[in-house]
Amino acid sequence: MKFKIMRGDFLKNLQKVQSISLPAERTSQNPILSHVKVTITTDTLELFATNLEIGYKNRLTASVERTGSMTLDARKAFEIFRELPPEGEVTIDLGAKGWAEISAPGILFKVATFPGEDFPAAPAYSEGAFMRLEAGVLRKLIAKTEFAISHDESMRTLAGALFKTSADRVFMVATDGHRLAKAEKNVKVDGKPWEAIIPRRAVAEVKKLVDELGEGEQLQLKREGDHLILKSGSAIFYCRLVKGNFPDYEQVVPTEFGRTLSLARDRFAKALRRVSILSSERSRPVTLQLSRDKMELCSNSPEMGEAREVLEIQLTGDEIEVGYNARYLIEALEAIEEDEVLLELTDGASASVLKGKGNEEYLSVVMPMRV
Repeated sequence: MKFKIMRGDFLKNLQKVQSISLPAERTSQNPILSHVKVTITTDTLELFATNLEIGYKNRLTASVERTGSMTLDARKAFEIFRELPPEGEVTIDLGAKGWAEISAPGILFKVATFPGEDFPAAPAYSEGAFMRLEAGVLRKLIAKTEFAISHDESMRTLAGALFKTSADRVFMVATDGHRLAKAEKNVKVDGKPWEAIIPRRAVAEVKKLVDELGEGEQLQLKREGDHLILKSGSAIFYCRLVKGNFPDYEQVVPTEFGRTLSLARDRFAKALRRVSILSSERSRPVTLQLSRDKMELCSNSPEMGEAREVLEIQLTGDEIEVGYNARYLIEALEAIEEDEVLLELTDGASASVLKGKGNEEYLSVVMPMRV
């Protein structure tokens, strides 16, 4: 096989697969997973990378002299194309003995390949029943929930985010057992409702993909068996879904509260960052002492010292002292767009809810802690 392709087009797609193709040192049992498959047809190059859990495929325009398929080491190919002159075409020629020549004027690399037919196949799927969703909607759902996904891989169903559809809404929910984030959006959903638990790493890859798209650009999504299929233009993203049942998150979200406080989001977040500087690195404990019109934030560490800050608030209900992990509150506040936030709570042992004032499409549940 032999073809020419614009250096920038190929480099951009090689960059996308760097976090999908496995490093060579982790593929001793299956070294081809550190490669990317390149398939050449009459006038098109198809690039496909997978680690058997996540996959990415795209079609590019190429000047084709001979068709065929092969694999290239994903990292080395990326490094080569990154260092080539920025303008012009690059020629790739696969010889008879499995070595490929990558050349530009005055430059030649000769690299080892694997046969294309040895590369794992992409998951099969039917073309029907895709739902359409604007990239901006999915971007916000991820940004408002990703931080609450558990990093404990032994808790399989918590190590991913629940994506769920109904007739007129899409939901995304994540929890690590100490906090929960739920975001939803009112959109028209074609087809039957479905849900899937998307692994944490796959959520991060989808975020990269949608971050490159305009707010109104259309995505197509569907669940096909144990896989999520996401299409954007000629690009296709695959991921293997988490098996099992996501916890009943509706039971976790309290609906009645004895106390509600209102305050400025930005001032609350900045105060938490300052006061938590002297809190324990591991759990970032901060105490909130709530009275009718003010809140005193406190942290105390025998090794480092103590910090205090007072903010003006509006409290409905009795005075209370309650402790939280400051990082949990800060990350929830960063997901809120409104200038004013509400913290709803009952006591120092029950779950609290943090949300933007007047916004019913997002909330974060945070468990208090003993300080």
